[in-house]
Amino acid sequence: MASLDGLSIDLLQLILEKIDNHRDSLQFGSVCRQFRSIIYDNLHLLPPKLPFCLCAHPSKPPPLPLLMQCLDDETENISFFSISDGRNHGEFIVPEIRNKWIVGSSYGWLFTVDIHGRDIQLLNPLTRAQVNLPSLDAFQHPDGGFTSGEFNDFGFVEKAVILSDPSNKGRNLEGNDDCILAVAIISNLRVLSFCRIGDDKWTNAEGSLTHLQDVIYYEGQIYGINYMGIAVVYDIAGDKKMKQIANAPDQLFVVDRYLVESTNGDLLQVVREIDYRYDGDVGKTSEFYIYKLESVDEPIVPAEDNFYLTVNERVPIRYKFNFKWVDMESLGDQALFLGQNYSLCVRAAEHEGCKPNCIYFTEHGSGHRCIARGNCKSEDIDKYSICDMGTYDLGDESFQDFSQVNAKRLVPPIWISPNPW
Repeated sequence: MASLDGLSIDLLQLILEKIDNHRDSLQFGSVCRQFRSIIYDNLHLLPPKLPFCLCAHPSKPPPLPLLMQCLDDETENISFFSISDGRNHGEFIVPEIRNKWIVGSSYGWLFTVDIHGRDIQLLNPLTRAQVNLPSLDAFQHPDGGFTSGEFNDFGFVEKAVILSDPSNKGRNLEGNDDCILAVAIISNLRVLSFCRIGDDKWTNAEGSLTHLQDVIYYEGQIYGINYMGIAVVYDIAGDKKMKQIANAPDQLFVVDRYLVESTNGDLLQVVREIDYRYDGDVGKTSEFYIYKLESVDEPIVPAEDNFYLTVNERVPIRYKFNFKWVDMESLGDQALFLGQNYSLCVRAAEHEGCKPNCIYFTEHGSGHRCIARGNCKSEDIDKYSICDMGTYDLGDESFQDFSQVNAKRLVPPIWISPNPW
């Protein structure tokens, strides 16, 4: 049988010109390298369901993330909201996303957990490609953590990220799944666990800090942060020990915290203050604070009685810190995208419609988990389905809603950088 790589470029371009369905164009590009290169060279010919200028491209700088929404209660139907043009793009039918809880997004892939089962998978919502990961049953429950009911279902995974792009293997014959690392925050204790594609189980980080809220990959190591502002580094390629990097910057407690790498390569800690004064069950974002990690000339002595909690012990800090958190009043020309996704920072001037010195944020979905479990009172569904999301301007400390996005969703929206390859 003749190789498809042998078909003439003119013939392939003629075929591409006849495609009027976005999904068909993605399938066309997945046949082989030559077919894919034809798409790269003829993006203007592709159907407009989701403009390719809004998608990740292997040879161009990454575009702005889009806000992926599961439409109404039909969770296999999704659309994408773009802040660049203020429009919703879609609908896309993705059967693979039905009954899946989304706990993270990285490189255009969703990290999904089966709501009614035990499966965990990576899913590319554009190509519908899937990558299996060890299931919920392959986690090691940390000592002292709850192990039944809602503490052992899809909500066992609080947040998860992948540290490299699974799509690269399709463009590189030397690609190796072993280098694709998935990192998850798990259990009611919120400890760190990880695996590589192909593993049959998850491995908990030894001596993990508890109550983690975010994790990123920074300068070749894994960094995590908990609700008290304690940030730690975990050297997964070295001694596999967790170490606190600086004194916590403040004592705010009713908050979500994120770690994000700035466009200048700095490590930022973002504090999202939640206000429960108007409703004890459903909080609303009231303010953001930002800190930058800076090195110091003289090592800093830990705060008095400084320690952090692991699963089994209080770990006293007996070493001095070489870094400190410094308050940032402005992001300058940068903008942040925060939520259940891998935290992102971009230069606003490089992206149409992106506002500088702003934070684009979405809901984490604690109330939505109650709805998904089916144990939410019918009169509370409207309240719990409202998504706390929008734009925060650090300059005038103002909030703005996404007026084109329905704030009531049974599955909270998530930022994603669509990857059609």
